[in-house]
Amino acid sequence: MKSRRSSLTLFAAALVLSGTLASLTMGPAGWGDLTILRLLRLPRTLTALAVGGGLAVAGAATQALLSNPLADPYTMGVASAATLGAVLGIFLGGAASAVLVPALAFGAAAAYLALLLVWVRPAFRGTRELILCGVIAGFFFSSA
Repeated sequence: MKSRRSSLTLFAAALVLSGTLASLTMGPAGWGDLTILRLLRLPRTLTALAVGGGLAVAGAATQALLSNPLADPYTMGVASAATLGAVLGIFLGGAASAVLVPALAFGAAAAYLALLLVWVRPAFRGTRELILCGVIAGFFFSSA
């Protein structure tokens, strides 16, 4: 079992590496134009790898914190809170602003998550009640 897991991990790493190299070399520029490669493709590729790694770590931390492999931002209501924040930002006239809508979306999600983990979590015995509270809040935020 352990050798199969390590071989799957190596396969996944090889797949990510080959995808990274393919994203750098595909397209009309290829390896010929190093300026485009260095200034456009490499920063975008590294940013995509960093964002993907950050999302993976955040998902694993959420699942470990709640001791539930099914816990994600949708079942906890965090995604719906972020959507409500973005809609409020658009409603307040921030559709033309590139900063207001993402800031309100992040702020609403962070405020709800802090409220959920600091204020609501101690009131429950286990994580099942916390996830149920998150699902209810997600429906509430979606309806607003």
